[in-house]
Amino acid sequence: MDSVVDKENRYDLKIFLTHQPRQFLIDKAKKYNYNLYLAGHTHGGQIMFLFPFKNLSPTMLETKYVRGVFHFGKLTAIVTRGLGMSIAPVRYNSTPEITVITLLK
Repeated sequence: MDSVVDKENRYDLKIFLTHQPRQFLIDKAKKYNYNLYLAGHTHGGQIMFLFPFKNLSPTMLETKYVRGVFHFGKLTAIVTRGLGMSIAPVRYNSTPEITVITLLK
């Protein structure tokens, strides 16, 4: 991983694009001063059970970053629900989405 990230901060905007929201990848993006971390993979939980004070999904066994926007100091992470499905051809309480990100100087 260290051989492919920009360590010299040569750019005004650095985007870390990965398939899966993994903690060690988020830590690398923070370490090398990336501004934006983009991931998917989770399908927003794909199957989400809604309870009064907590939403639960089997995906939460894999990662706590199932969907949404997360902030880690100066790093913003966006995990999109996407459009597709994985093993089971069903989505429950996880509406598909196309994410539009507007970057402002």
